Amino acid sequence: MNETYSFRTWVADLILWSMGTDVEVERQASLAAMQITGVAKELVREIPPHVLRDGPGQGVTGLMFLVEVLARRYAPLDVESSTKAIAEFLNFSRRQGEDIDNLLVRFDVLRNRAQARGGIAMNIASLSWMLLKA
Repeated sequence: MNETYSFRTWVADLILWSMGTDVEVERQASLAAMQITGVAKELVREIPPHVLRDGPGQGVTGLMFLVEVLARRYAPLDVESSTKAIAEFLNFSRRQGEDIDNLLVRFDVLRNRAQARGGIAMNIASLSWMLLKA
């Protein structure tokens, strides 16, 4: 599902869930692990249940360890993230039937992402030209 639901988005959603849930910390990793599907499920099955419950030690929870294990395999490299952020921003265009408010919000999100992840910064004239072109 990486094309429609990136690893970064999944981790962000998982963090929000862990902060907002009443589920005990000791159970969070096992609940998250049960939702994982595909080949990643096989990777998760290699983690001993007691590590999911208690973590590997040194202040690392089971949920943090689960994310760490999955990140080693599924998280994009920094160069991949920066290249994708820049490409999405530079190829910005209006979607079919998209209203101006949604277009502006999406433009800001992509601009911020390209600046934060890709280090690209544009002046007002360049940004205005991109919006007019879109």
